[in-house]
Amino acid sequence: MDVLRGSGLFKPRVFKSNGLEAYHLISDEGGSFLYEGRIDYSDAELFNDEQGKAYYLVTTDIGGPSKYYVEVEPVGKPIPAVHKEKEKSISDLVKTTPEEQAPGAPVPEPSPEPAIKPEVSKEPEAAPTPAIAPMPVDTGTKGVPKETCFETPEQPPEEKPSTTEEAQAAVKAMASLGENRPHKKSKVPLILALLVIALIVAGAAIAVYRPGLISGLPFIGQATPTPTPEPTVTPTPEPTVTPTPTPSPTTLPGGGDIYRNLLTIAPAINASDPAVTGYVANNSNQTGTSYGQLAKVCDLFDAVNKRWSLVNGNDTAPQSLNKSVETMEGSMMDYSVLMASLAEAEGMDARIVAVYNEGMSSYVYYPEIKVAPNDSDYNDALVYLKARYDIENPYGHADGIVHWLSLSLNNTPGGYVDTKFAYTVNSKSEITGV
Repeated sequence: MDVLRGSGLFKPRVFKSNGLEAYHLISDEGGSFLYEGRIDYSDAELFNDEQGKAYYLVTTDIGGPSKYYVEVEPVGKPIPAVHKEKEKSISDLVKTTPEEQAPGAPVPEPSPEPAIKPEVSKEPEAAPTPAIAPMPVDTGTKGVPKETCFETPEQPPEEKPSTTEEAQAAVKAMASLGENRPHKKSKVPLILALLVIALIVAGAAIAVYRPGLISGLPFIGQATPTPTPEPTVTPTPEPTVTPTPTPSPTTLPGGGDIYRNLLTIAPAINASDPAVTGYVANNSNQTGTSYGQLAKVCDLFDAVNKRWSLVNGNDTAPQSLNKSVETMEGSMMDYSVLMASLAEAEGMDARIVAVYNEGMSSYVYYPEIKVAPNDSDYNDALVYLKARYDIENPYGHADGIVHWLSLSLNNTPGGYVDTKFAYTVNSKSEITGV
């Protein structure tokens, strides 16, 4: 791990573990875990690992001879984004004036406005009265022939004839009806055309200004559509799922942290300790058997269980292996550390299980050995245990096809322990939940 000078610009990185805030710690022996307790650290030096992660040295006494480091992350605010608004040039908003035109360009002269001549109204000359008044043409416009009824030039209003003059004109028209009948054209097509045009114009005007009135009127030959009732969709109620709370206690009585205890246990498992190797040499009698390591570990299990005296105490740190071998007494933690060390001295993988006891509101400990890497070897181990101890179903755990055997304090291996909530740790400081 490389060392840099600390700058105080870093802080411990916070993770989530079991709904609590935790810190990522590593040891100088290669262990890695999430720590939920409070820690103190020194920012005098900044360390980094092979992946480039940064760490501070933890000054809190976590336990054991190892040094621990906490992963940190830089402290700082993100650089604010810079937004530049595009400014519009005044020249884009103001039209170019004649002064801004290129020199020498011709300036257009303003076109002269035509002189406004006053309109002189002329009085119409009185037309001579014919002997027989012509029959008036029904065009809707006075004084305009029917061929120009749609283009009527503006004319000054004529004087309205009196009632007597209108009556005389009507009498004259009736008198001349017989003479003009052969030359009279039929007005029915013209009247019908005018009516159709008037209806079209009126309908268009109504459609523009009152569209709701037209849309509500039925048309001839058009079938009235029958509205299709839409089906009523009844939502299917979703089932209410009540989550089952899974308690996972991690705190020992008195505020001790189970993770801290497990990390204290891990370095205490030592297969090369002189007290362990000497005890193995004096108490492992099985040699040359087909079951080899398992038979030797069973010898050691029998020797320890016959002499071990359980002493209830505060399981916060295990005693030395030398003391356990000499006195053959101690807590469940002391017994578990000794048995795990003896099993690893015989070449078998071992681990210690921390089990939460709800009645005692505390954790108890017992060792396990990796009795078989697959189902076939496990069946062979069951045959051996049946022949030696007359047991049918020894207790343990199965991690996939890997089988672990309980070596709790008992007359035989495979003693039952209620492991509803439990954690395991091995000599490599690897912590798992079971």
